[in-house]
Amino acid sequence: MYQITCDNYILHDARVPELKVIQPKCSLALNKTGSLTFYIAPNHPYYNKINKHTSEITLYQDNKILFRGRVLNDDIDFDNIKSVEC
Repeated sequence: MYQITCDNYILHDARVPELKVIQPKCSLALNKTGSLTFYIAPNHPYYNKINKHTSEITLYQDNKILFRGRVLNDDIDFDNIKSVEC
């Protein structure tokens, strides 16, 4: 099971319906910088907790860290859906 956190807030957990992000995608490679992108809806409880260059995003798989990084870009579209790039 995958879980995405922002600082100490859970952004994505499949077991909790209101804590889900849209289209999460992680790219990992040996000895290279990885990336994580996802979209977050404005009705998400922690929508406003994601801050560019200061928030630390962590991706877990079964309590093992797969990715950890900072938010590099966060754009908001016409429907206030935020796209996040780490």
